[in-house]
Amino acid sequence: AAEPVVSIRRNGPDENRVNIAILGDGYAQGDQVKYSSDVDRLVQAMFEQAPYQRYAPYFNVNRVDVVSAESGASHPASGVRRNTALGAAFDCAGIQRLVCVNISAVNTIVSRSLPSVARDIVVVLVNDPEYGGSGGSFTVLSTHTAAVELLLHESGHSFGLLGDEYETTPPPCVNAVEPP
Repeated sequence: AAEPVVSIRRNGPDENRVNIAILGDGYAQGDQVKYSSDVDRLVQAMFEQAPYQRYAPYFNVNRVDVVSAESGASHPASGVRRNTALGAAFDCAGIQRLVCVNISAVNTIVSRSLPSVARDIVVVLVNDPEYGGSGGSFTVLSTHTAAVELLLHESGHSFGLLGDEYETTPPPCVNAVEPP
């Protein structure tokens, strides 16, 4: 069965818009009101930023209500394990702030909940206040106070296929692992 989907912003037909699907991870049944508020705050903050502010009419946003068995995310380096629907975990590849999710689980949920034209950008919002996120197949971010900055940065990887280009640590862009 598909998870419930709630339209947050509807500006036109999916075929003619950039469609963002937001899924939550680490939000237990009792966290669903918090999840709804977290998504609303994130979407509002996103569309207050350039260039999204200017292009807001070209976006649709859907919230997919995913319920996890436990609240929060795993922190393997600290010995913290959480049973979540999408397997959100910090410390991926040995990097504390790199948050990964189970790609297969995300694909399964978006495939059964939304048509392919309604998910150009897939965002996983992780119910954990520690700073962290990742880009790649999906944009993953925590609920840290800098969540909108994480969203803007990580969606550059996921949607824009951009690589990191740091002048200091972490190391400069490496084409072997970054998008071309």
